[in-house]
Amino acid sequence: QALAKGNGKEYDYSECFSLIAPEIIKADYAVCNLEVPLGGGRNYSGYPCFSAPDAYAKALKDAGFDMFLTANNHCLDRSDKGLRRTLTALDSLGVDHIGTYYNAQQRDTLVPFIKSIKGIRVGFLNYTYGTNGINPKSGAEVSLIDKAKMKAEIAETREAGAELIVVCMHWGVEYVLTENAEQRQLAQFLIDQGVDMVIGSHPHVIQPMKIVVDEATGKPNRWKIENSWGTEAGQKGYFIASDKWFDLQTYQVIINKKYLSEEQKKALAEEPIVLNPWDPMGTLA
Repeated sequence: QALAKGNGKEYDYSECFSLIAPEIIKADYAVCNLEVPLGGGRNYSGYPCFSAPDAYAKALKDAGFDMFLTANNHCLDRSDKGLRRTLTALDSLGVDHIGTYYNAQQRDTLVPFIKSIKGIRVGFLNYTYGTNGINPKSGAEVSLIDKAKMKAEIAETREAGAELIVVCMHWGVEYVLTENAEQRQLAQFLIDQGVDMVIGSHPHVIQPMKIVVDEATGKPNRWKIENSWGTEAGQKGYFIASDKWFDLQTYQVIINKKYLSEEQKKALAEEPIVLNPWDPMGTLA
């Protein structure tokens, strides 16, 4: 369809993001997870080994996204060459990007990444649980979930002057509506390192949100948002969070029944469940 829209000569993805672009553009700084290499050439592919035209990233930029996260389980789908070509393509678009690098030396040079957003210095870090069993063959660097490395880079980011630190984690299990023990443990580890916000991707469904309260003051001091959007079929959704939004709104999640257990189907058939936006897991307890 994108090729047809480009009259068979080029790819045009502008319509894919036309409904969310007005909201994304309003953001002071918008971040997206680019879960596909920009492989180049005409041999593009979908699941299970992805490759997309540069036009896809351009459409995301035009929709208002400022930063692209590249550490995810598909970043090596086109091996080291595809990973590095993706970085070159993003550089040519003039967008920020973190998570993968030409080599370890470039990672050491570019991390920490700190962005001034309305006068606030915000540090961003991006990590993934793995790369679908594909390992770098010629030294390409992927930011994997590694506690020692994360601890060091978080400390470097704070020492470099970040007033807020956001860590974007590619983690969890696809189509599972709640976080698992490993996610909870990792989130607590990040909070203990002084991270202010944890944003998750990968599950393809919205997982719970939690505001961590400072025990000394009783006030929220860190956000943990576990959220991912999109499906393998390419249908996209989005989730925008703010203090006011959580105070006033609830959200509805629509799930294909094939992903539910028989017990879940029975429970949902008997009584609709309304989740409190400030404590969705507490509502289900």
